[in-house]
Amino acid sequence: KQWYQRRVAITAGERTPVFAVSSVTGENLALLQHFLSRLNPVLSQSESAEAFKAASRFSIDGVLEINGTGIVLTGLVTRGIIREEDVLFLGPYEDRSYQSVRIASIHCNRLPRRLAKCGQTVSLAFHSLEKVPRKGMVLQDQEYEMYCVEEFVADVKILQHASSSKIKKGFEATVFIDNIRQNVQIVEMNVEVSTGESAEVKFKFLQNPDVIYKGAVLFFRNGRTKGWGTVKDFVKLPAKVESEVVMATVPSIICEL
Repeated sequence: KQWYQRRVAITAGERTPVFAVSSVTGENLALLQHFLSRLNPVLSQSESAEAFKAASRFSIDGVLEINGTGIVLTGLVTRGIIREEDVLFLGPYEDRSYQSVRIASIHCNRLPRRLAKCGQTVSLAFHSLEKVPRKGMVLQDQEYEMYCVEEFVADVKILQHASSSKIKKGFEATVFIDNIRQNVQIVEMNVEVSTGESAEVKFKFLQNPDVIYKGAVLFFRNGRTKGWGTVKDFVKLPAKVESEVVMATVPSIICEL
């Protein structure tokens, strides 16, 4: 009964559990694993089936350069199935372009794979990459719309703001949206805010255009100032598509994630 009451409280967001574990002795690791196994999945069964059947999309978490192989991308397959020799589109780059690339090899848990399924974290090597990608870009099938975003609107709440002055237009911070990490600036807001207050804010990416989705959760911080929110709206900017794929021999590799 006590475990059930705690589980209901955690599900309702009233409590945040803290586990004191040791990677040396293994103390309480079994308890942590048991707790994680009891959590509800992020996607429902129907949503998972839909994501599995959808066209492939890959979220880039890391960019590696390996001698004799070239650039290797690591990340999560968020939708569909990626197979060797698939032609996908990588972007957006700084010039708002997407480049078509061909998958040379796939590795998961340091072992070669013929394909990668939705939900797997893998590393991908390519036959040829004319431009150097960056973390936060996407690799997707041609069925998806090719666009990029420079400004977006979000509903945010300030968790902490140490200064006596309120946050206003012109405030800059580092924002985290999925695998995107980039500096942003507030260009519009409906009201100036401080700790515990909420506002509708328009952010502008200061470095590169990126791909975001409505409803995505974001976190931002600048020093001791912290806040979170959800993406409410944005304007899609058209992107250039470079469809030429250059074939080249890429040796098989084993990449440890």
